[in-house]
Amino acid sequence: MAGPNADPRYLRRAMVLRYEIEQKVCRHGSGVFVLDDKLLQAFLGAGRYLHGSRSISALIESCQLPSDGAAEKPASIGWGALPEDHLIAAQVDRGPLDCDILGGSIALSGFRPTRAMDEHFDECWQKVAAALWDAGATIAYGGRWRSGALTQNLAILLQSRSRELRHERDPRPAFLQIFLKDLPNDSSNQAVESDLTPTKCAEYGIELVRGNYMDDNDRTLPSDLREVVERFRRRLAVSEASVARFVIGGHDEDGSKQRSGIVEEMVISLALGQPIYVAGAFGGAAKEVGPLLGLASVRTGTVPALFQYPDPGHVAELTRLLQQLRPPPWPDLPVWPNEQAEFLQKHSLLGPQWPNNGLTVPENRELFACDDPNRVAELVTQGLCAVAAKRTREA
Repeated sequence: MAGPNADPRYLRRAMVLRYEIEQKVCRHGSGVFVLDDKLLQAFLGAGRYLHGSRSISALIESCQLPSDGAAEKPASIGWGALPEDHLIAAQVDRGPLDCDILGGSIALSGFRPTRAMDEHFDECWQKVAAALWDAGATIAYGGRWRSGALTQNLAILLQSRSRELRHERDPRPAFLQIFLKDLPNDSSNQAVESDLTPTKCAEYGIELVRGNYMDDNDRTLPSDLREVVERFRRRLAVSEASVARFVIGGHDEDGSKQRSGIVEEMVISLALGQPIYVAGAFGGAAKEVGPLLGLASVRTGTVPALFQYPDPGHVAELTRLLQQLRPPPWPDLPVWPNEQAEFLQKHSLLGPQWPNNGLTVPENRELFACDDPNRVAELVTQGLCAVAAKRTREA
């Protein structure tokens, strides 16, 4: 029989919770109770009850009810009634994608593409984030942060989520890691820090990750080259803090000096042997790489225009930076567009270097072609949960 971790989980949990509290209060007095609204939401939205309904029963049984009221008065149950955190942790955790179980975060790549915009792009990004959080994941993001942009909606989503089953005095664990730029007076850093004060970060479950990605020699480079090096190292830091990557949208202008960031991010994740999940139906660079990765329905072997060679000036710039863009243990990490295209082809689906992402070949191709945000979120979560289960068995 499906328990409180199965959908519709809110309804299943509400039924078990009401019964268990009613029985507890009956033994205590009248059987009438008033439950704090935020505590109720925390019980209903908890990541995973480790022993199903028995965990809810054990938690309610260990709650301390007030003893100074009359028997006919409703028992008021608030956060103070919860047992100690170590007793809570024995019954409930964040879910199968908890970073402590997986060993890291889930990297989120992409932003609304400049072309082939889709009205469901924003919805898909947010549906995937919400589904991953429901399963207990921490999301790592190292891209742009702009006022009023999609990335801010992730913070808004977190604000509306119920807090975890733990005492109010305890800080909220991180559900979103934002990797800040290591460039002085950067406007995107200023936007993040003005929108997310330390109080808001603690309340929402957001961690602002500050890294030292540049040394003294790097800081002597011209500003455009400094940005190339800083972006690469920050993307590397996000990848090393993560165990998998979800890719959607991305820059796709042909012949641009500013190459697509998600291509570099995919290359780094694949070089680390990490599984990737690509949603290509929403356009952008994610759609362009589909044929190279064997995810598109038509796989001609043709390299898309996204991988055109950069202009001569940019060739000279990249040549100066080759050593910085090929750190240990990757002295041959692809930097040039033709190298990146060849690398992606070698790591394509059905090939020996494709990292198992928990999805079958048909499911990966369905994910790539799917334009239903709910189904995309379902497939990504399904694959990651399969990866997590395999790691747990092997541990």
